[in-house]
Amino acid sequence: MFEGVAVIVLTVVVVLVVAVGVIIALAVTRRPADQWKSHLRNQPASWTELEDEGVVLDDVDPQEVSLMDMLATGAQSGSAYVEPEEIPGYEHLESAAERIERLQSARGSEQAGERPDAAGAADSGR
Repeated sequence: MFEGVAVIVLTVVVVLVVAVGVIIALAVTRRPADQWKSHLRNQPASWTELEDEGVVLDDVDPQEVSLMDMLATGAQSGSAYVEPEEIPGYEHLESAAERIERLQSARGSEQAGERPDAAGAADSGR
């Protein structure tokens, strides 16, 4: 019983240490530790500057809304399917897909014993 609890506690501690280490590593890769120190020192000062200037930081109050009202507010009529032309970079994706299809067909004809450039000639003779 004691060993099981000890293993669970040890596992939780190890997971927390690894999580904190990952967060610190990601933070330090974003900006050096010296910049973090100055940023964290200046952060409370920026809040007090806003209050000194008369800017009031109000709390956000929750609003109660029914699910139907919320869905009606953001509703869009039409199909839920996305048209390919609406996707940014559609042409780039289409050309990449065509290149992949050409490579796959060329590999398929090579495995069948034909050369990729002779595939057209083989089809015309049938």
